[in-house]
Amino acid sequence: LYYNLCIDLHLFAFGMFDHPLESAQFVVSTAVHVTCNAQGSLEAARHLFGVLREQGTLQNEKSKDEYLPEGLSDTEKLHWVFLLDTLNFCFWANHGDPMFGVCLNGRLHTGYRGLAAAIRRAYNDGVPVCQSLFYDTISEEKLCHILRSDTEGTIPLLKERWMNISEACSVLKEKFGGSLEKLVSSANNEAWRLVEIVADSFPSYRDVIMYKGRTISMLKRAQIFVSDLWFIFQGKSFGDLKGLEKLTMFADYRVPQSLQYFNVLKYSSDLLEKLKRGEVLSAGSDYEVEIRASSIWAVELIRQQLSQLVSGDDSLKGVPCPKSVEIDYYLWKFAKSHAEEMDHLPIHHTRTIYY
Repeated sequence: LYYNLCIDLHLFAFGMFDHPLESAQFVVSTAVHVTCNAQGSLEAARHLFGVLREQGTLQNEKSKDEYLPEGLSDTEKLHWVFLLDTLNFCFWANHGDPMFGVCLNGRLHTGYRGLAAAIRRAYNDGVPVCQSLFYDTISEEKLCHILRSDTEGTIPLLKERWMNISEACSVLKEKFGGSLEKLVSSANNEAWRLVEIVADSFPSYRDVIMYKGRTISMLKRAQIFVSDLWFIFQGKSFGDLKGLEKLTMFADYRVPQSLQYFNVLKYSSDLLEKLKRGEVLSAGSDYEVEIRASSIWAVELIRQQLSQLVSGDDSLKGVPCPKSVEIDYYLWKFAKSHAEEMDHLPIHHTRTIYY
């Protein structure tokens, strides 16, 4: 199947990291436990095509901006995005344990949305989460209070989250004069260059692993940081970034479930049994790497098939084909909104700071 993906990977093979598509090609071509199904990707593309024809966009509901306070300066918005993405990983609870959740505006928010709600709650309480001094003054105890749960659950990997903030503070001071604006401007408005700078500068964003003797790049949180800037700033100010088509989907837990639902990804019986037993996959294991890399490859395949459908339809003239990051957003929300329907499809779980 990987030969059917008509993309010149040399366009992406530059800089300090292999592009995730280049890494995904290697993994998909040698994978044992996960395969991509071309007919399934076509069916997924047709589903997205139907959404586009009906709505003109894949983004039909409130997304990450619903937690963003009103009236922030561009610099404050930049701090908001960076803080969230520095803490955006690993929200799942052990089997039988309650989920981490935060009540905001009369609703309980879990997972990433729980994190965003917790940061918004802290902002409402006067905590300077949108200012650089936050990184200098935050202690593990203060972060524990900010991320307190309104359920009986707790947020996983709290110490690691605090260590990420401490790392961010040190790196920003040492390499960028304490300025997030300098970090972003150092990429000269190039989306992929900013991904590389973030991943190279901040070890907690350096989402690379070894697989069959080769270094594999996923770079999930570095890519989502760049994508979030584009989304929050609507392509202006700090979101004025060129080359967003170079970003891939963000390899995590939920999107692979949607890809299973559309029969794009097929798991081996061995992997399925492990997931059904509730086994936690080790970070960097062949199982985990194959799920994530195959998801990257599958979404790119869907994007190309969707592009062909869009370009051949007169009713969508002038409507740009969604980027991989936009398809990712849709599939992530699709999995969340169809949770009961997808309950029979196992989600892999890995304790890691990278997603």
